[in-house]
Amino acid sequence: MAHHELRTYPLVLRNLSVLRSTKVSETMLRVTLGGEELAVRERDGLRLAAFDSAGFDDHVKLIFGSTVVEGSQPELGVLPVQQSGGIDWPVSEHRQTRDYTPRRFDPELGELDLDFVLHGDGPAAQWALGTKPGSDVWLVGPKSTTLLPDDLDWIWLVGDETALPAIARFLAERPSQAAVRAIIVVPTESSEQELNLGPQDEVLWLHGSATDRELIETAVRAQPAPAGTGYFWAAGESRTLLGLRRFARKILELPPSHINITGYWHQEEEVQPSASGQSVAAAPAEQGEAPSVPLVAGATSGHGEPASPLGWFVLRAALQLGMLDALADAPAGLSRTKLAETLGVPLPRLAVLFDQLEQDGVLLSSAVDGSAPGVESILNLGRYAEELVEDEHEREKYEGFYAQTVLAMQELGPALREGISAWSAHHGQTLRQQALQSEEIAAELVEEAERIRFVSASLLPLGLWHGLKRVTLTGPGSAALAADLQLAEPSISWSVTEEPIFLEAFRADLSQSPRHSTVDQGAQPGGPIGFSARWQPAELIVSVLELSLFSDAELLTRLQHYAEHTRRLLVIEGLRPDGLSPNGRQQLVFREVRTASGGRGPAEFGALAAQAGWTISRSEALGWDIEVFELLRA
Repeated sequence: MAHHELRTYPLVLRNLSVLRSTKVSETMLRVTLGGEELAVRERDGLRLAAFDSAGFDDHVKLIFGSTVVEGSQPELGVLPVQQSGGIDWPVSEHRQTRDYTPRRFDPELGELDLDFVLHGDGPAAQWALGTKPGSDVWLVGPKSTTLLPDDLDWIWLVGDETALPAIARFLAERPSQAAVRAIIVVPTESSEQELNLGPQDEVLWLHGSATDRELIETAVRAQPAPAGTGYFWAAGESRTLLGLRRFARKILELPPSHINITGYWHQEEEVQPSASGQSVAAAPAEQGEAPSVPLVAGATSGHGEPASPLGWFVLRAALQLGMLDALADAPAGLSRTKLAETLGVPLPRLAVLFDQLEQDGVLLSSAVDGSAPGVESILNLGRYAEELVEDEHEREKYEGFYAQTVLAMQELGPALREGISAWSAHHGQTLRQQALQSEEIAAELVEEAERIRFVSASLLPLGLWHGLKRVTLTGPGSAALAADLQLAEPSISWSVTEEPIFLEAFRADLSQSPRHSTVDQGAQPGGPIGFSARWQPAELIVSVLELSLFSDAELLTRLQHYAEHTRRLLVIEGLRPDGLSPNGRQQLVFREVRTASGGRGPAEFGALAAQAGWTISRSEALGWDIEVFELLRA
């Protein structure tokens, strides 16, 4: 489930000009951007929103082609396609993107400041060093702002130079009046900056490498734990921050909603950070890199031969046994014998896992003086294993819905011949059938569908429910969309109709949101969202991100079901792969595995709708590769 409250923005592609550049420190350059495209404007018949950024750790995405030199323009297909309230990313082999924190935005002056760390050789740093007044750059974003919880007594801000723009912006704009303790690592004293500190604030500057985990953790752990309600924010090199998440959770005893730790860059890509934002390129493997099955990470042996899936399955077994969690609870490590005793598994049987896990760098082994080689060595977690212990989303690759999809792939060949899904062949049920019985799968589908919030604003200008008094939504994304629409259109009664297992997942999700602390059985204009498992006649039904749950046969039945309850249907769905994601092809394979729908695009959906007695009267691209289809009874 989503742990943080977000404010979303329509994504707009903008071309901005450099107004000036200013040296902030020996290692950071500030580039001030401006231009007409910061304001509301129209382009190609679309009314595009003005730039906005309310959060101290928002980020915009800079877009470059294969060449980053003064006067060069991105190649054809590098730039995204602007839609009414979002963007779509065509696949491009030349595109390079980097994320940056808006250090300052002044809408009255029409100025946007971005700070660039200079000791890197990434495309953004190259561009910043070579730019001059009048140069231009393409960017999109921000897509959202993370809202701080109310009633905070204290806030810790921890990071390296890439986090410094966000920390400095927080102190300058004060989104919360809570006392701040900032811990910042920079190369030398010459990289420090003057910060807008309040009377209760403290700042600790550390001089050293941004990847010196011991330096950062020792400084953080040495701070006394404050009293009251707190918030822990950190950003920097992704694996350097791993221990901080456990510290915030275990020592400071903060809930997930009050912890926000983000990896802005990865050491494997560049020895030093190249941007005050996230690096996006894939990294060469180093100690403890993720073992992968073919397709999961696109791993190959270097000769076109898929890498062995052995490491993935061994690591999955280690997680299932609780091996990594046991080691995480023993900072000094455990011997093989002690670990076997802790897990209740005979040592000779565990030994076959130890060797593979050590070879992959998941576990690290150190000898004990005077002990027999191997048996009494002390085991500790490698860096990737530490990430798995702390990152629930990464862990899902081995234990969750994602992992269940991977396991079903072994049936893909026979399933293609038989015309069924590999999921059905492996699990004995369709994905839809299993989701109705598994709270875990239902919850993960609801979490995946949270992305609908990034295009919810795109629906408002389309007039799709003009004049209606009541609208019924359904599908994994229905509650998230209803929550946004309820705020934007309070005169309409918004209700959600779904199976009980999904309703429980919706309630759990909305209960974490201060926007909607209650839900109700009956919707009223401006009141709580109505939740029901019983279908009734409706003026309009809105299906939200549910098509990927159905095989063609199930979808046909679902569309026929809707025809019994309404004459007008909106289907909001992403039928095309995300062109920005490096895993776009993987998305199609996963759809094929789960529901035999990898080849189902808009045309194929239209044919199924026609079989069910529907006619597609209108379709609009919303952005993020999501479209809305308006269907009328034939």
